[in-house]
Amino acid sequence: MRKLLVLFLLLSTTILLSQSINTDFGKNRVQFTDDFNSWDKYETENFVTYWYGKGKMLGKTVLQYAELDHTDIQDILEHRMNDKIQIIVYLDVTDFKQSNIGTEDIFGSTTGKTKIVGNKMFVYFDGNHSHLRKQIREGIARVYLNAILFGSSIQEIVQNAVLLKLPEWYKEGIVKYAAQPWDNEFDDELRDLLESNSKYSNFEKLADSHPEIAGHSMWYYIDQNYGRLSISPIYFILQDCHLI
Repeated sequence: MRKLLVLFLLLSTTILLSQSINTDFGKNRVQFTDDFNSWDKYETENFVTYWYGKGKMLGKTVLQYAELDHTDIQDILEHRMNDKIQIIVYLDVTDFKQSNIGTEDIFGSTTGKTKIVGNKMFVYFDGNHSHLRKQIREGIARVYLNAILFGSSIQEIVQNAVLLKLPEWYKEGIVKYAAQPWDNEFDDELRDLLESNSKYSNFEKLADSHPEIAGHSMWYYIDQNYGRLSISPIYFILQDCHLI
């Protein structure tokens, strides 16, 4: 804990607070608060966080978490980005649902996925810092995966066209693997699935029905048996084995 606090203090010295800015992403469909009319931002080398109203400390915390985990996710996916990732921070899920980001209920408990638009990610605070950090890690991983799959130019999109055939278990699994280490809860979830239906002893059938847990377990298996450095290039091995 002491090391984490020291890192936070070091990171906070690199944060720059801007003047108030005008944005569209915070204005809500049915406005219940004036807080959305005024946004500010913190910025570091790799991220920009946008916050409003009483979200000053939350915006700083989100930025610190993001920088703390950024290098780890970069190393897992072996990719670099020139553009900074923008993180729009909401004080709670109610504020997010009031915003004009879109009609999707991305933060519903059924999906648990962080909303991503280009190099922008949207997070909210539910009172649990562990949940917040998981959202941030998953969001960073999704932004990086999108950059790998789609690139930032027509040339990169053509070059990466083969990667667009990646199955859901590959994409959802690698994001979950990068965002959250395998633990006893995942073990229990996978065990319950395997015991509930004998067809899930076949990986393809498990992946069709539950791509996230199937993919996460696959990347964890590769990590444990072949090392973390095998994660990024493993796509080509799987292609040769006709698994994707």
